[in-house]
Formats: sequence, structure tokens, C-alpha cells
Amino acid sequence: QWHWLKNQLQNPGKSNIFIFMDNSPNDFSDTEEGELLKNLLASTANAASANIWVFCSDIKTDSYMESGVKYISFSSFGSASLKADNPEAAKYILVTVDGGSVTYEFRPVIE
Repeated sequence: QWHWLKNQLQNPGKSNIFIFMDNSPNDFSDTEEGELLKNLLASTANAASANIWVFCSDIKTDSYMESGVKYISFSSFGSASLKADNPEAAKYILVTVDGGSVTYEFRPVIE
């Protein structure tokens, strides 16, 4: 997986890179591997002048920028916070790329 990811990130010409993951690198069981991934993404963002967006499942909706990489977490179907009595907690992300502009919004699966 590492070789594939590095090859994908090294291809020039990408202005936006979107990565969807089950867990945040901060939540990896191997913390060194999580840091390695974050460092790889940060160096790619800086070297390639690319916008890197990392979307991952979590118990809460949050977003922050770290070393040039945008991390966005949201409650999804696999989230521990999703229970039968609160199905509205399940969200999906709608990402829109319009030229050089990227926007995203959290939308409920059930309205």
C-alpha cells in the first residue's frame, strides 16, 4: 500500500488530491505509521503545491489544517456514534470542484 500511495502522490500535475480513509492518521494503532503518513502528505503538499484533503470517519464532525493538509472527520455509517435511535448522525460529504475552487458540505444520509 505504501508503494502505491507514494507513486500516486509523486505524479505531477495534480492540484487537488482527495484521500478517503476509515480512520484518521491520529487514530492509527501504530502511531509511528500515522506520523509517517502525515509527514508524507505534508511533504507532498509542499513539494507539489497541491491541496491535499483527507476525509475520515470519526465520532464527531471536525476539520483542521496541519502542515498544509486539510483533515476532515465526520460521523459515517461505520461510526461508533451511529445508533438506531439517532440515524441522522450518519453523514456523507459532497465535494464540489469548480475550476480551482473546492468546497465540501456534510449532508445527512437521512433527512
